[in-house]
Amino acid sequence: MSLALKITLARRALHNRYAAWLATDPHRRCVFAESWRIFAFFNGASTDTTNASNISSGTLAQARGGAGTITGALKGDGSGVVSQAACADLSNAAASCSTDATNATNIGSGTLAAARVAQGNLAASGNGGVGGNLPVTNLNSGTSASSSTFWRGDGTWATPSGVSASPITASLGADVAMNNTANYFPGPSVAQGASGTWWVSGTVTFKDTAASAQFDCKLWDGTTVISSAGAVNNGGTNFINSISLSGFLATPAGNLRIDCKDITATTGVIIFNGSGNSKDSTISAHRIQ
Repeated sequence: MSLALKITLARRALHNRYAAWLATDPHRRCVFAESWRIFAFFNGASTDTTNASNISSGTLAQARGGAGTITGALKGDGSGVVSQAACADLSNAAASCSTDATNATNIGSGTLAAARVAQGNLAASGNGGVGGNLPVTNLNSGTSASSSTFWRGDGTWATPSGVSASPITASLGADVAMNNTANYFPGPSVAQGASGTWWVSGTVTFKDTAASAQFDCKLWDGTTVISSAGAVNNGGTNFINSISLSGFLATPAGNLRIDCKDITATTGVIIFNGSGNSKDSTISAHRIQ
């Protein structure tokens, strides 16, 4: 026989037995009513609420396992309350469990995501800036890098275009006879190439072995005259004179040089060592672009 049926039969027996007795005294009716509530209480108390299948209404609290989210490991307090476990509650927790990962000094391994790294400032030094020297091998693997190259904007190492490390200088090694009054004769010259813009300057020294004479000289590349001048020797035979010329020229067509002629006689001479220093007729060129 079920518990519910037993309670029902007990209620009926009690009612039949005490019905007349309760009817004659209002105080007795109060006692009966209280007894009825006691029966009702015990009727509900007979439900096993530790069995989840007997719970059919209401909302279970999150702490009792109801809806909600608890992250990490869980712990119970012995009374049915569930909460997130701390590192101290875990018997086999890793050492990193209690490490403050928000402190950069505690990070000893792994790679920090790019999104967590602040942008560096190339114009600054110290924290957040740049220190030391950038290895050459970090720029195009250092291909073609040397003491004579530079890093170009197109990402390659290149040699500066045609800039001379030092001026090009040349001097006559012997006297040059000017034996035709209609012709220019070659004085000192340099082989600078056809690229770039050049600054060139030089001096030629000359004389006429027979009489006073007039000399004309020009600084040029065989096509374009950069500078020119004339001089007259009024001192007579073997009187020494000189002319200095200079100027700029871009993309020379030939060797830069100073040529001269004696327009008076065929006895003129361009001198190389009248001073004893072997530099009497010298030219120098320097690329500037």
